[in-house]
Amino acid sequence: TLTNKTLTTPVINGFSGTGDGSLIGDLTAKTSDGAILKLQTSATNVGSNDVLGAIEFSAPDEADDGDADNLAASIEAKTANNFTSSNNSTDLIFKLGVSETATEKMRFTHDGTLEFANAGSSIGLTSDNDMIIFNANDVTIKNEDLIVQDVQSTGGVVQINTTHPSISDGQVIGRVNFTATADAAGGDANALAASIVAEADADFSGTNNETDLVFKLGVSEAATEKMRL
Repeated sequence: TLTNKTLTTPVINGFSGTGDGSLIGDLTAKTSDGAILKLQTSATNVGSNDVLGAIEFSAPDEADDGDADNLAASIEAKTANNFTSSNNSTDLIFKLGVSETATEKMRFTHDGTLEFANAGSSIGLTSDNDMIIFNANDVTIKNEDLIVQDVQSTGGVVQINTTHPSISDGQVIGRVNFTATADAAGGDANALAASIVAEADADFSGTNNETDLVFKLGVSEAATEKMRL
């Protein structure tokens, strides 16, 4: 057991043997070239889904017991594949508690994707630096503007796609909606104020993608079609 120790050398053998050690108080690690906290496994054959190391957060002395004493949060390094001489694919898993022992809420995968466990969605960056949001019903940007800027000076592009495999007449390809959902007046003030909708004008095929642009505007109602191009 170490109590309120400052570690000033690059390698510290604070704990000996093969069991667990404990630290009471704060631990400060300091070296001239930047201290390193190194978590390692002693396994000689590391397989898929093995934990390499973890940092866990809890309040075990909390008097209320129950969930209060459980694991509250952790950051865990877990292997994504069997380790070999040419592979050490590893994910970082972020676990958080709500009313439970902390469970996985987000995973930063070895291929550069952020996966969100509860929503089943993820955010990824492709090799050409495109950002892709997978399996998200809605993406909300609060209190900020969305700015699309192309550094190649060819113009920024906002692309709205549908993943439906068979587009039929009247099906919506994509839309841009305008609302004031926070307006305190409520009622019509919070309803859809305007919308630009891309709507299929016929069943899509290998030789057809007829599409209308429908412009909807509100008066004292949720916006309805006022013009079609």
